[in-house]
Amino acid sequence: MARSERFASMDEVRADKQRLLVERDWQRARLTNHWSQLSEPGFRRALLGEGIREVLGHVPVLRTLTGMITPTGPPSAR
Repeated sequence: MARSERFASMDEVRADKQRLLVERDWQRARLTNHWSQLSEPGFRRALLGEGIREVLGHVPVLRTLTGMITPTGPPSAR
């Protein structure tokens, strides 16, 4: 396996390290914001409500599936 020379000088190493530190800090800030939103009860409630609305939006599909698994006929025949 050939050895690759990525950096020509230590200044390039330091510059790349600084670039990576800035990117890490940016990602950390994004994650912190994400987790702080998820820790708010109002946001969680809205997220859950949106999920329920999404599921209920597909009720015809669920109704069709339920109709395929449940027995048919009047309740007295079951």
